[in-house]
Amino acid sequence: MCKIFQKIDEIVRRFVYWIAYFGLVWAFMSWVAAHITWISKYGWGVVVFAGVGAACIVMLVVCGVLITWRYFNPLPGQSMTSESLERDLIESRRALISQARDFVSRTVRLNSDSTYFEKQLTSDQIFYRLRPYLSDQFKMVLHASMSGRMVSYPSSPMPAIATRFIDEIERLEKEWNLI
Repeated sequence: MCKIFQKIDEIVRRFVYWIAYFGLVWAFMSWVAAHITWISKYGWGVVVFAGVGAACIVMLVVCGVLITWRYFNPLPGQSMTSESLERDLIESRRALISQARDFVSRTVRLNSDSTYFEKQLTSDQIFYRLRPYLSDQFKMVLHASMSGRMVSYPSSPMPAIATRFIDEIERLEKEWNLI
């Protein structure tokens, strides 16, 4: 619960900082507009709106400068180039494939029963991370296996669905050019 409020507190704090900054800029710009005779002769309403307009322009310029600064001067360990983003994507996909292989070997080592593997697979986070990339054919095989419509071979040391999952992992490796 404290973590949720901590995140909310952080968001509110950032929002309040921007509001306070905008308020200060607005007040300053209104003061400046009040001392410009061709604006102040129209009354306080025009002065306030001129202050708001000038504050908005200043805020847009400040935001643009900050975004440009961060783009050309990224934080250490963060690069905005397409090569670094592609490198990060390849590393994360390799890690995902490695975790999937470790999951299969660990699960089959614990229990080579097909039902056990299916339950472990569908409850593990690796399945949910890989789910968008899995083929529809594998999803149908998994559904058939879970409903008992898939034959498993008793002579095989590994459940049929585990073999299919490994085949799917290898397909993803080829598709993602990781081999």
